[in-house]
Amino acid sequence: MVNKNIIYRYLESLEHSIRKLKNMDLTMEMITGDEDIQDLVDRRMQKAIETCIDIAAHIVATEKLGPAETSSALFQLLAKQNIIPRQLAKQLGKAVGLRNILVHEYTQIDYQLAYNDLDKKLADLSLFVQHIQKYLTANFPGQNAGDKNL
Repeated sequence: MVNKNIIYRYLESLEHSIRKLKNMDLTMEMITGDEDIQDLVDRRMQKAIETCIDIAAHIVATEKLGPAETSSALFQLLAKQNIIPRQLAKQLGKAVGLRNILVHEYTQIDYQLAYNDLDKKLADLSLFVQHIQKYLTANFPGQNAGDKNL
């Protein structure tokens, strides 16, 4: 069974990462022109995306939703069970691709391309939080977000 305490801790971490990125109030010129800012944005995005993967992996494994050969497939399994919308699963799959580039540095990062829609990427992550919270509330009553420290 899904451990809501674990998921709520992940959600707190994810919301914190999203807030920190939003609070940076970056322009594309700032991102493309400063390697220190690039490193900071990269690390915060990596952490946020990996937290989404961890949440999805926990739900998929504990609810036995099926095998997932890739991190992107985790989100497809959540969509198949109507835990998240299919379009969001697709966007999170793209985020996993960005995470892979950030972690493994497969290619030189085109920051103009990677972060030209940073606000949309952050909105997708926030939407994921909302859907997971809704899923937990609907399917695991008896413990609410305020009880997460039990």
